[in-house]
Amino acid sequence: MARIYLIRHGRPASTWGDAADADPGLDEAGRTQAEAASAALMALPAEDRPRLNLRDALVHVLLREGPG
Repeated sequence: MARIYLIRHGRPASTWGDAADADPGLDEAGRTQAEAASAALMALPAEDRPRLNLRDALVHVLLREGPG
């Protein structure tokens, strides 16, 4: 049976209106939250872990960092 994991991002370094950067990244608490979410998912049996294919990962990186 397929599973859907809904994971909210960690706490941002600033709010959207406060930063000139369109993607302010995470603050220390947000990084801790993201690491905890990762650890919880990695603790699942391999067959139950979410999967990300290489194409989706590349698109994510290009959207976040740009092609160059």
